Amino acid sequence: GYGGYPNNNVAGGLVNSLTKVAEGYSKSELHEKIKTGAIPIPTDSSKPAPMLQMPKWGEQLSASEIDALVAYLFTLGPKGGKPSADDF
Repeated sequence: GYGGYPNNNVAGGLVNSLTKVAEGYSKSELHEKIKTGAIPIPTDSSKPAPMLQMPKWGEQLSASEIDALVAYLFTLGPKGGKPSADDF
């Protein structure tokens, strides 16, 4: 969940970390994103689409498994509960 890996044609040029999902999504929003996947919004439509995308997991994981994953992701956060300079 650290993030920071390069990804072309996305804001910041990097894959986001998972340490702040609780700040950016409700549990139901995150459940839906895991279920249906996500394609990053390109910063320049004339360039190739971002190479790294979040796959949809709704066909591989049951709703209860996704709920368990969401619960786990909501426990992640920066040490001490405060964002660090490395967080997006």
